[in-house]
Amino acid sequence: VIEGKYLEGSKEYMISSKYYSYRGRNYRALLNLARAYKFEAYHHIDSNDLINAYNSLEKARDHYYKLLKKIINKYYLKKKIDYYLLKESIKGYLDVEAMIKLTHEIIEEKKISEETIYQVKELLIEGGRINEYKILELYQRSLMTNTDFYNLVNKEINIKELSPRTKVFLRILTYS
Repeated sequence: VIEGKYLEGSKEYMISSKYYSYRGRNYRALLNLARAYKFEAYHHIDSNDLINAYNSLEKARDHYYKLLKKIINKYYLKKKIDYYLLKESIKGYLDVEAMIKLTHEIIEEKKISEETIYQVKELLIEGGRINEYKILELYQRSLMTNTDFYNLVNKEINIKELSPRTKVFLRILTYS
């Protein structure tokens, strides 16, 4: 999905989810549905609508959870596993959970607590999201040294080279 065109990407994932569902590929349909809600949340974050972003992220998390549950049940019943779906659902779940924690904290408290930062760091490490982890480290350092977060990020990281997901993560942090 191209940066800034998250709503179009979300609609494409919704359509492909229906396509897979009609053909009986329920696992793939759930994955694409979760991605659709995640990109819908990205669109809401870009348009400064954190409450709708939070709701979309919760829907995405629920679909990733359903997918993980189905994959595990299939493994117990048939001893078969699709490693691609397993990997994507775990990473997606961890990403979305991290963003949910951050957006919830910003909506409720208007700033991110140290406890939430540590919880999100654990989720990012488990999900293998190194760039997001580095950005969260910079955010934490800016809180400790009382410096401007965005200027610190510009010094340390080339923002133009970041993935759209990482830019959305950065945008969430700039709300607080």
